Amino acid sequence: MPEPRPSDPDAKAAAPPWGGAALAWVAVAFAVGFANYPLQVVGTAFDHLPGDVIDNRLNNFVLEHGYRWLRGDERSFWDAPSFHPRANVTALSDAHVGMLPCYAGLRAAGASPEGAFQGHFVVATALNFVAAAWALRRLGFGPAAVAAGAYLFAFSLPVVAQTQHTQLLPRFFAPVAVVLAWEFLRDRRTAKFAAAAAAVAGQVYVSVYLGYFLALVLGTGFLAAVVRFPLAVARTWAAPAGWRAWLAWAAVPVVAAVAVAPLVERHRRASAGGTAAEHIRAGAPLPASWLTPPDVSCFHPSHPSSPLPRFDLPEGEHLMFPGVLPIVAVGVVSLLGFRPTAIGTPRGAAVVAAWATVALAALVTRFGDVWPYQMLCTLPGVGGIRVPGRVCLLLPLLSGIAVAYLVDAAAGAARRFGRGPAALVAAGVLAAVLADQRLIPTDGNRAAWYDFRTPTAAVLARQERIAGAVRGDPSVGFVYAFPSLATRDDGLRLERELLALQVEAMRATQDLGVPCVNGWTGYAPPGWHFFRNYRELATWVTAANGLPPERLHGLAVVGEPGEPHAGDGAFEALMRQTFPPRPAAR
Repeated sequence: MPEPRPSDPDAKAAAPPWGGAALAWVAVAFAVGFANYPLQVVGTAFDHLPGDVIDNRLNNFVLEHGYRWLRGDERSFWDAPSFHPRANVTALSDAHVGMLPCYAGLRAAGASPEGAFQGHFVVATALNFVAAAWALRRLGFGPAAVAAGAYLFAFSLPVVAQTQHTQLLPRFFAPVAVVLAWEFLRDRRTAKFAAAAAAVAGQVYVSVYLGYFLALVLGTGFLAAVVRFPLAVARTWAAPAGWRAWLAWAAVPVVAAVAVAPLVERHRRASAGGTAAEHIRAGAPLPASWLTPPDVSCFHPSHPSSPLPRFDLPEGEHLMFPGVLPIVAVGVVSLLGFRPTAIGTPRGAAVVAAWATVALAALVTRFGDVWPYQMLCTLPGVGGIRVPGRVCLLLPLLSGIAVAYLVDAAAGAARRFGRGPAALVAAGVLAAVLADQRLIPTDGNRAAWYDFRTPTAAVLARQERIAGAVRGDPSVGFVYAFPSLATRDDGLRLERELLALQVEAMRATQDLGVPCVNGWTGYAPPGWHFFRNYRELATWVTAANGLPPERLHGLAVVGEPGEPHAGDGAFEALMRQTFPPRPAAR
């Protein structure tokens, strides 16, 4: 594959000039995406919370804990008031350090915890779009192409499928890191390398998961660039550089690693080594996962016009279908990579992005007994990444670059007939991209949206059952809600009912400034479970945590305990007399 000389037409990355009309392309795409996705989630009256009643309520709890710590109401950021009296609870799940300033700012401005959570979701989505638009423009793409690529990164179907995990949605550092790393590969400016590393560190502080996947994207992109443009990369890096430059380049990743080490180490210790490789393997994506959209997509097999078959997939996160056009774009641009092109052109960037997309998708996918990602699972710390398929949240950035190239190529082909036909073609391709990601309207389809939005009023009402039982009692030191309160009327399975109860208790007692023994995170502390009676509860609070029995002073239990264990009748009666169960408020 010969590479074109700098004088070749393909080596010129001349982007169309931008003005008000160009910004209008981007603004329209953002407006359509915002109405299609985040506005449907929170509702036009902002009366719904993103996601389900479990994981995103945990995210709200952690963010609120961070705000209360900043305000001085909590003594330790890392000791969130759940799983009482266990310490370092915050590190058992995403700590939300990177998004805490946004949430805290909204709370300080007067928003409620639930309102600030809605706001942080909306702000993160908008920042994703802006960051991707900036990156695509910097790569030299035209307005319609930028609009299409940014739309895919911010609003695509894999993103929608993860709405119940909002800690994974803020990805706005990723486009910055990718573009600056791409530019550093070609011109070796230390400032760009440092800025790219800072963006990676920022993404780690937003979410360790996403920081890890961003590192995979950058590493795979580097390999794709070396394979496709070996001579260009060799020419750039064979040029002389002084020892100061090499020292600076070596120092950048070291400084970045030191910057994220405290957060990563906290999470590593909390996860106790992470998840075993065989469990990660069991939940790895299959080839069919890439053709399985969320049920709110117009491509879902239940939709009359969907061309996709329904697959029987195992438990796990398999809703990874990116849309028809991203798949087509990655395939077409990957093939175009075998034609002559230059590394510094939009096509060169698109080819590297397409090849990296294919490589990363193949890496995490399990093909029968063959699973390429297995080799990474054995590395220290990688076991903490339980769901490698979540790399699909960053792949829309790469496939968006491929789509952007095709938008510009189609408009360029039509430009020979004039600006009007070029604009019409660009508008048509952009409209196809937007339609490709269209969601089923919320109205009349509420059941399908259950995992993607939750009525705020219902959440607050269920929390109030627990809060009302202990509010105003100064003798309460900590709270536990028994599983008997888990009965619901919304069709959740028993296990999910119990999990939902944990987060309800966590948020209810958090608002009262009281810790609780209830808890839910990605990694539960050893020995913790849904305590059914006083014996199990007392054992956790005292023996399991090395605390004397008198530490039970101040315990308030809500709901009825279950049957005592054999021989525990007298103990249960004494505990019931000392700490009588409080009925849930109605």
